[in-house]
Amino acid sequence: MPNRFRRSFFLTGSLIAVVASLNYAHARGQASPTPDNSTNATSHGFSRGDLMRLRPVLLRDLIPSLKIVYNDPSPSFDDINTAFLSCDFTPLRLGKLGSAILVEWKGNGGVNVPLLNIYIPSVNSYRKIIDSGGFGPGIVPRRGSPVPDLLFGATSGSCHATINRYRFIRGRYRLDACDQEEGASGETCAVKSCKDRAHPHPLPTFPDPASWSGPPNTPAPYFDGPTLTAKQILSEKH
Repeated sequence: MPNRFRRSFFLTGSLIAVVASLNYAHARGQASPTPDNSTNATSHGFSRGDLMRLRPVLLRDLIPSLKIVYNDPSPSFDDINTAFLSCDFTPLRLGKLGSAILVEWKGNGGVNVPLLNIYIPSVNSYRKIIDSGGFGPGIVPRRGSPVPDLLFGATSGSCHATINRYRFIRGRYRLDACDQEEGASGETCAVKSCKDRAHPHPLPTFPDPASWSGPPNTPAPYFDGPTLTAKQILSEKH
């Protein structure tokens, strides 16, 4: 979804509020301003040519999500292409990894989206470095590392959110920590370690990401251009 909306819907619990605030706080505190993510802006970070190189990979990745969302074991090409044209594309710059593209397909809408992937250029195509869904990402500088941490989450209601931290380790992003909310009385939600089928191996919890800080003068911004749909990118004149 357009970056200007990323703060507005993470409202079900304390973990979600943290992820929402992280999308902006660190980028705005750096040397370069976060770009205006208006859909009226022209994308300088992701061109029509880039989109066409990503298209075959993304069409393939959309099929599992379409099967689940529409309960259709064999989505038609027209359905897959329609989903592709409605995807949102947000250019990112992830430290030493350089340019990346966040792709979001909303499906039927709601807080949890069925496809929320990140891709990076690879020869004449793209390769996926994050395969996710739900909401996010929160992008957090990591002290001593030229590549930021990424936070993705999902929720089933108030005080029922899960936040996964992906950290760049040994040349790739790996799920390395997880926090899970549970129902609690009062205004705050209790946080516990993740214990469910989605996390078969125990993962450590992580401290409040709002207290993290990256190295001085971390290159900015993480968001590197406007959020546009495929249809908008294809209509641009190059």
